[in-house]
Amino acid sequence: MSSPKVWFITGTSSGFGRLMTEYALDTLDKGDIVVATLRKPQVLSDLAARYPADKLLVLKVDVTKQEDIDEAFTRTRSAFGRLAL
Repeated sequence: MSSPKVWFITGTSSGFGRLMTEYALDTLDKGDIVVATLRKPQVLSDLAARYPADKLLVLKVDVTKQEDIDEAFTRTRSAFGRLAL
């Protein structure tokens, strides 16, 4: 059995980012994990309520701030041991 993929998706509050997050959680391999990043995490409260923390990690990230990006990758590795295979 292969390890689940860890998806790191930016801009998940709306549009393509939100749709890709939902697609990865609902349609792809049911074992996959999504790290959803956005500036206002409360926007994804509906998804956070539907999925356990071992399947969905919602992180506050402003992609114009390097420290936010670095922290998001650190937290992803800490939570899941890797970003992707």
